[in-house]
Amino acid sequence: MSTPPHPPAASAAAEPPTRPRRWRRWLLSGAGILVALGLGITAAVLAVMFPSRDSLQWPVLPPADYAYASQSRRVVARLLDEPARLVHTAGAGAPAPLSGFDYARHSPYLPQDRQAAQRVFSVAAGEVLLEESLAGVAHASSVYEGRYALHLPAGEATRWPLAQVPAGSTLSLGVAGLPPHRDVTLCPVEITVTVQGAAGATDHPLGRLGESPQDFGWRDHELPLPAGATAVTFTAKAAAGCDGPGHAFLADPTVWAPRQGPAPINVLYINVCTWRADDLGPEARGATPKLDALAATGRRFTQARSNANWSKASQISALTGRYASTLGLKHHRVPVGQLEGLSYAHSQWPTLASVLRGAGYETAALVDNIFLADFLRVGVDLGFARFVDNARHIHNTVDLMREAVAWLTAHGDRPFFLYLNPANPHFRYRPPREYLGQIGFGWADLTGDLQHALHLGEVAYTDDAVGELLEAVRRLGLAERTLVVMHGDHGETLSWARDLEVKVPAAHKARESMIYKTTRYKHGWSWQETEIRIPLLFARPGAVPPAVDDRPASPIDVAPTILAHLGLPKPPTMLGRDLFRAGPTAPIVVDGKGFDAVVDGPLKLVRFWPGYGWWRRKHTGEVSDSPVLLFDLA
Repeated sequence: MSTPPHPPAASAAAEPPTRPRRWRRWLLSGAGILVALGLGITAAVLAVMFPSRDSLQWPVLPPADYAYASQSRRVVARLLDEPARLVHTAGAGAPAPLSGFDYARHSPYLPQDRQAAQRVFSVAAGEVLLEESLAGVAHASSVYEGRYALHLPAGEATRWPLAQVPAGSTLSLGVAGLPPHRDVTLCPVEITVTVQGAAGATDHPLGRLGESPQDFGWRDHELPLPAGATAVTFTAKAAAGCDGPGHAFLADPTVWAPRQGPAPINVLYINVCTWRADDLGPEARGATPKLDALAATGRRFTQARSNANWSKASQISALTGRYASTLGLKHHRVPVGQLEGLSYAHSQWPTLASVLRGAGYETAALVDNIFLADFLRVGVDLGFARFVDNARHIHNTVDLMREAVAWLTAHGDRPFFLYLNPANPHFRYRPPREYLGQIGFGWADLTGDLQHALHLGEVAYTDDAVGELLEAVRRLGLAERTLVVMHGDHGETLSWARDLEVKVPAAHKARESMIYKTTRYKHGWSWQETEIRIPLLFARPGAVPPAVDDRPASPIDVAPTILAHLGLPKPPTMLGRDLFRAGPTAPIVVDGKGFDAVVDGPLKLVRFWPGYGWWRRKHTGEVSDSPVLLFDLA
């Protein structure tokens, strides 16, 4: 018979109650701190992404420095930079000062399929205030055009005081209106400019705007001003018999005086998309006779490399003098996110265009590149008073250059900065037939590297179009006082080599006709020299001595070099250097997609982003998983 187990002996003294372990208290405290910190960060991010209208301070145009402009046809006043009063002629409220929200971009937008049009009115920093669709409208000019402008609703007026207006002065401005919409009643708007002088007031009617769905785009005007004019008033009123709202826009109204003293130095800046280093000179198979002649008269940099291997990051770097990654912009993304756009706008980075505009220059950009259009939420505001993306016929450099000649003809009597971005060497490679004959296109090309030959045909087409523009500069008498700057924004992979093959993911195939599923002809995918090496030229007769310069150079050096040539100070935010000055060189930094690179003399260091090794194995056939590669380019 088994003995039952004995019960445990009673404890001599009761055990004290167990205390919570110290690590548990630390854990709970730490978790609370992390939760509070997370909530604070979330609130801060939301406050930046979705700020209140009252608390957000939008950037205004930089203060003007007109000392330099006084040497030429000088700027008396840029009205958007001056204090003004918004006069409510309809009797609703007292006059109020203008705010940053009144600085706007106004642009007609037309999709490529020409089946619909869209009107976008946005504040400079990116907030869309009015966006309407216009179905079935075929815009004759088919361009995206944004300008710095003041929004003036119908029934209101704005008045600027003037001072020291000399005889022979003029007022230049552009005007535009919103046309009617099928779902919204918008009235045509009539604009009147009233000039107050010693002899009284003079009215200048500018006509009716927004009368039909086809009536959008800018109309330019130049009005005479009497000596001693004291004020100018702009009045917008709805057309008689229309009860709906109306909207007008005043683009960069500026008072100009007759030129005094020597003519200023102008800037013609041509940034060619997908222009490789070997697309110039003997290696180009005779494709560039006119650009070879330009290079022979100026300074050519043979060791120039782009600061990025795709257009958006490269051109933003060139126009700001900074690497795109230092501007808060994700250089591997196409659209600009709201947080990125606000960060860029609040930073108010000076650009080459904003500096020259402040020095009294007319500034305009005529491009064939949607990546630079801030009003389409792809690019950022680069400071041009007028920005035109040529969508009339994509990859039509001849059309772009004709618009440039027309602009120079209209504005060549003023100091100007004209930025051009032709895109014909870019992939689809469809040159007109006659340019294939220029490069000696033959059977060897048909049976060999056909795409490379077609790319050179596009280069020959671009050479001819740019040559016509340069001839127009000479014909207009502008050559001796115009600094011509020309370079590629990046290169292009043109090789049958297996290690350069890039299989474009299906998600990136915007149009089947533009991007092959497997292609060796592309950019933005490789760290190879063919995508980074570019031509770089500066030319001005009698001022830039002919030379071949083997020192390293990159697009971030272009803006500082231009400003130094014009005798203007470089903003401290610009990282580049004056290429015309002797001195130590600097390494070239490349903001790539999936990688970053530094080129210092013969050495090139490539650092890949985390996870990029898998992409390289899958899409390029490489087997190395090393996050860093070092090359000896010598």
